[in-house]
Amino acid sequence: MISKDLSRSFFLLFPSILNLLYMHYYLVINGYMEVPMFAFSPFYNICSVLLDVSVVFLCLYFICIKRVKLTLASTFLVTLFWSFSNTFYARFFFQYLSLSAIDQVGNLADGLVFDSMISGFQWTDMYYLLSLFSFLWLIRNVDLKPRGNTMFLTMAIIPFLVIFVDFIVYSVYHVVNTSTRGNKELYVNRIEGLVFGGGGGRSAIPNLFRYQVGCVRC
Repeated sequence: MISKDLSRSFFLLFPSILNLLYMHYYLVINGYMEVPMFAFSPFYNICSVLLDVSVVFLCLYFICIKRVKLTLASTFLVTLFWSFSNTFYARFFFQYLSLSAIDQVGNLADGLVFDSMISGFQWTDMYYLLSLFSFLWLIRNVDLKPRGNTMFLTMAIIPFLVIFVDFIVYSVYHVVNTSTRGNKELYVNRIEGLVFGGGGGRSAIPNLFRYQVGCVRC
């Protein structure tokens, strides 16, 4: 049975999950996917967000010296910043933020670039302020005294569970769907892409690929 403190810890992870979902669906709603989504794409998106948040939490857990509340707050801030950076970047370049774009962050000091950024703000960006204030209220008012090791072990299981579920779900979909059932090459390619973040989708349909597999596996 899940303890009350552990349940509250997962409740405080929900805003981080919501941040990444907002980022992904910003690109979907604005029509930035290269091709129509597959039937399994939304499910894989949820799985990828769970995996991304769990990996961020696990990395920060040790940086924050195993203090769960600080780790939860740090996870939220990382996902908030990453979500905002991607939605803002997509507003100008119609795709997720790339590593090459991060390398050019120094260009932000240019006056013309800065002015363009200021003009790019939209009323929907209020989501990030609402998300920040809501999380601050939650973390201040939720009584939380979790066992760090229990939380860590639970979060450590999630990436493996997501990979296993991804594998099973696509395998079932591939067998049930008559148009793909006999195509072994397609099966291997999609398992490589959807489960392990490899394959040709990374370059052929980068936005849909990132939507389905998330950031950690890209």
